[in-house]
Amino acid sequence: MVAAAEARGYEYYAVTDHAPNLVMQRMTDEKMLAQRERLRALADTAGMALLHGTELNIAPDGSVDWDEDFLSGFDLCVASVQTETPNPKHMDLLVAE
Repeated sequence: MVAAAEARGYEYYAVTDHAPNLVMQRMTDEKMLAQRERLRALADTAGMALLHGTELNIAPDGSVDWDEDFLSGFDLCVASVQTETPNPKHMDLLVAE
């Protein structure tokens, strides 16, 4: 995929994967860190910026899969409600004004 992105002249390429609370993915901290290391190794030879990200799950209480310390290692994070509708009292965490 990186080679195809390079051939198209992309300047950036992001690899993201679901976080662990989407259980069908079976993601773990160890798997995500290994993925990050593989991507960082590719970055040395890629002709573009390679970004590592995660697709976070917003829980009914408004929390996400990983704590801030773990999240700080990602270049980008996206979050959405994947499995349950959040509690209405936490909707202010989801809606930007």
